Amino acid sequence: MKERFSVIVLLYNQEMYLEKCLDSILAQDYKPLEVILCDDNSRDGSLVIAEKWFRKWGSRFEHYRIISHEKNLGIVRNQRTGIEASTGEYIKHLAADDILSPGALSKAADHFRSTGLYLFSSIIRSFQEDDSGRIYKIRTLSGEGMERLFAADAGTQLKMMLTRGFSIYAPSMFYRKGLYEKVDLTRYGFMHLNDYPSWILALKNNYKIGFMPEFTGFYRLSGSSVSRGSGKKMTRNAIKLRLDGIRMYKKLVLPEMSSLSLFQRIHLWRKYYSKRASLLMATRKPDPCWKMGAFFSVLFLKSCDVLNLKIELSRAMIELKGIIKRIIPISDEKVP
Repeated sequence: MKERFSVIVLLYNQEMYLEKCLDSILAQDYKPLEVILCDDNSRDGSLVIAEKWFRKWGSRFEHYRIISHEKNLGIVRNQRTGIEASTGEYIKHLAADDILSPGALSKAADHFRSTGLYLFSSIIRSFQEDDSGRIYKIRTLSGEGMERLFAADAGTQLKMMLTRGFSIYAPSMFYRKGLYEKVDLTRYGFMHLNDYPSWILALKNNYKIGFMPEFTGFYRLSGSSVSRGSGKKMTRNAIKLRLDGIRMYKKLVLPEMSSLSLFQRIHLWRKYYSKRASLLMATRKPDPCWKMGAFFSVLFLKSCDVLNLKIELSRAMIELKGIIKRIIPISDEKVP
């Protein structure tokens, strides 16, 4: 009997796009399939649309469930609720405004079986849609060209991930449920940052990230994603995301500093203080102390930039000298 696939749909104020997302799940040819829809206290008609859609099409799935929270929990806790409610061997997280391509789950299941991986990336396309429904700015996002990184062990991938030299895209990812026995972001207090920290935790637990060279879906670029809102809500979420970034660097990144080079450490410290400075600016506090703190943080970041540049230049000079020596051998004998 084939393993069950669980699609966890994260919903927050997506009444315009939800049906297209659910229709793309319905069009999958993989069986057995379950759908867990987690509504994070949407304020629009999203939940009504979801309930109506499942009354019509729910019988087509082996199992489905709608989880509606009475208050907004944030992306991380909303997602964790779906993970704990799921019963499948494989998991696909799907934002309610994204779209799966036909056959995506079958391709992913075959890749899980043939590789034994616990998580892997795939090829997706980002796009934007205007009010008239016209699609534009289509861009392919994939791991092609990074075959050496995907073939590397978990330790090497972790170093590259920490220094942002390993770019993957959250909507392209597939997971085994067993991974989440070790990867639980709620233990670290994260609110909205749910992808990058989970990959770091997976790699720290020796689960390498693989790559499936297959197209699996579309990622919608819009101003109304799960992590965004409008007006004051957007400002609050922006601040929460920055706080999550600081929390991630303190709890997950800084403990790994000893394994990195001096240049990589400086780069990470710069990223850390950049998040702190952006948080100071985002809160818009009139207090002069906050403004002074932001000023000195920015000054520190500029100093790090100069130091980074000096280190890069010195490394480049050393490499250039080595190349010159190989091309033009220098003899110790004196010219008469």
